[in-house]
Amino acid sequence: MTSGGTGGCRRWPAVVLPGITVLLIIICSLPVLVERFVLPSLPVFSAGSPYRVNVGRFGPGGATFYLSAQGAEAGVRSGTLRLDWSVSGLLNRRLDLVELDGLQINFPAPGRPGSKPSLQFETAPASAPFVPPLTVTEVRVRNSTLLLDRQQSLQALPFSATIRAFASDPDKQELSYRGELNVAGLSLRAQMRWDMAGGRVFGRFKGGAALSNLAGLLSGREVALKRIAGRVELDVLCDVAAAPLRVTRLEAEIRFPGLGIDVAGAELVSSAGTDALVAISGGGEAYRVKARGFALNAPLVATAGLQGRLSLSGGGPLWQGDLLLRAAPGSLANGRLNLPGGLTLRLAHQVRRPEQGDMTVAEVVLEDSTFELVEQDIQLRGVRLRLPLVWPPQDTKAGEFLIDDILLARGRLGSFAGQLRQQENTLTLAGALRSTLLPEDAVALNARLRPDADLFAEVDFNLDNGRLDLRNLVPLFPALETVTGTADVDISGTLRFGSRGLDGEFSAGLDNGDFALEDGSLELDGVRLGLRVPSLKHPATDPDQLLQIGELRSAGLVISDVRSRFRVESPDSLFIERIAGRWSGGRVFTSGFRLAGDRRELEVALICDRLELAGILSQLGLAEAEGEGRLSGRIPLRYRGGEIFIDDGFLFTSPGEKGTLKVRQSRYLAQALPREGSGVSPLYFAGAALRDFEYNWARLNIVSEEDDLFLKLQIDGRPGKRLPYRFDAGSNVFVRLPEGTGGGLDQPVRLDVNFRIPINDLFRYQAQLMPLFRQFN
Repeated sequence: MTSGGTGGCRRWPAVVLPGITVLLIIICSLPVLVERFVLPSLPVFSAGSPYRVNVGRFGPGGATFYLSAQGAEAGVRSGTLRLDWSVSGLLNRRLDLVELDGLQINFPAPGRPGSKPSLQFETAPASAPFVPPLTVTEVRVRNSTLLLDRQQSLQALPFSATIRAFASDPDKQELSYRGELNVAGLSLRAQMRWDMAGGRVFGRFKGGAALSNLAGLLSGREVALKRIAGRVELDVLCDVAAAPLRVTRLEAEIRFPGLGIDVAGAELVSSAGTDALVAISGGGEAYRVKARGFALNAPLVATAGLQGRLSLSGGGPLWQGDLLLRAAPGSLANGRLNLPGGLTLRLAHQVRRPEQGDMTVAEVVLEDSTFELVEQDIQLRGVRLRLPLVWPPQDTKAGEFLIDDILLARGRLGSFAGQLRQQENTLTLAGALRSTLLPEDAVALNARLRPDADLFAEVDFNLDNGRLDLRNLVPLFPALETVTGTADVDISGTLRFGSRGLDGEFSAGLDNGDFALEDGSLELDGVRLGLRVPSLKHPATDPDQLLQIGELRSAGLVISDVRSRFRVESPDSLFIERIAGRWSGGRVFTSGFRLAGDRRELEVALICDRLELAGILSQLGLAEAEGEGRLSGRIPLRYRGGEIFIDDGFLFTSPGEKGTLKVRQSRYLAQALPREGSGVSPLYFAGAALRDFEYNWARLNIVSEEDDLFLKLQIDGRPGKRLPYRFDAGSNVFVRLPEGTGGGLDQPVRLDVNFRIPINDLFRYQAQLMPLFRQFN
């Protein structure tokens, strides 16, 4: 008995110990067996998959897996998965802990050719509720990273989470969780309920962070934040179906208390007295997005709002919405541009996904607005814009650009109507400027705009054979109120706006001009003018610009074939190279002189070449005369204090050149006929002699004396026929001979005749022309 029992006990260890040894070997080999035979059979880790898994431990207390992946399309690049369980927990279909450590989750940039989203959402309704094989008591995510593809670089966002089950209802198959999530400094408190029977998860997430902690999310390599202030606070309510994964309801409210972001000279802040807010609501395939309470402090001070609709149908996200920008009244560009009534700008846009790739379609709408160019004293009223845009760039249908009123110095210039069109990377504008200055004509205008180019705008304008009436200019230039006239005009030019400012060229032509002062003191016929400005950056004309006047008439003076060569040197300086014309049978011309807005005096020399003496006396209204003989000389003119002065002007005959003068009538020489035998004055005798006088030489001195123009004619010769006078040396007078008496005077004599003319009567039109020049200058 004893020996038999002892033999049985000895046989039992021999049987059990090998079994225990085999079991220990199997237990120790479990990680290798799972790694070699179990995991490769799963679809996600099958042949061709980018994922590779190594098993660190696998046993009664849990398992540890090491995950790695190759390829940018992999959702998870690397990490460690730890599972803790107990035998009793597994029997109750429960895991005690799921811990993810060092996880790297990849989010490729949406829309990049060839990219695949790391997380794909199914939108088809679930055919049956998803019941998980195991429930989890606690989930931890440690030392993990979300990798965002920012097109140019990867941005790593730290991510961690701790979620614990705190209540369960076995009858309803519900499990409730609480926990915290932290993404890039954004801390969220989470509360979720898992309806295992219905396959749904209901969650509420609340939390916030200082925006300075999220600066990496708000700036990329091309955008540098200069300042960031305030907080972001989230309150998110969601309802998610588990299989297939589908958001059935989402209500999110994101607030930005104390918002202040300064980037590239523009500041985005919260509107006064309120928090900036973004609200998202919807579910399934459609979501509505609204944003309000944002303000922009930049050259343009405005409030901003957004509303739109996001659709997840059609193979990818589609967006359609409106961005509304309301600018407050104020000034821009260092006070050069003013918005008296503010403006409202709306950007209606949508993102489509045609076969070629993503495409953004937008329409920019500017409502009735007013702009003021302060330095130029130009105001644009009733400005309206409707512009269709497409990105990537391509040709679009035409939009419109309208300006009801264009005002200069509060006087209305006209209006503009045109069509805007996108042609790939360029915006083109074609329209017509209708002006009150040229009511019968329209200036054609064509523009090309390239916002991304160094030369971002080029404008061509043109008017052929327009009709100008000076009466239409009076509202802008009141000094023209006393001037009448019409002319044909041609205008053309180009304006260029670029990074170096405004430039371009301008040409204008005037023909068949007839102008006059209303009082008749000055008339101009056959006026022609050519003007060319080669560069608006330095507003000056080319040299040798030409002004022609067929005939100029003033107070009896008639000057024909007037030609003026000039150059506009600057907006307030005009250089007259030469003025020439034909007068009194000869030529008159000036030397060069400069008209400047800051000068109150003007000096110029009037050169006279071979003027007829009889013509001079007749033109100046001194006498009705005829004859032959010419004078030349120089008359210095000075304009000062609104008056014209002549200092020591003179005209004289050429040596050896004789002439004749026949004065029929002159109010300066006329006197009562003396009695026979009585003496006559030298002035009366001179008048009698000049009725038919042959002279050897003549000289005319001209000088200003106070308000008069004093002319002294010195003429040496003899009467053309014998005069019925004798000279009485005793009394030093000429005595008229009785009728029929022989004798008389026909010997050589020198005569001095003085004329006095109110100078401002002679040049009375200058009182109107000089103020007019100053206004245009």
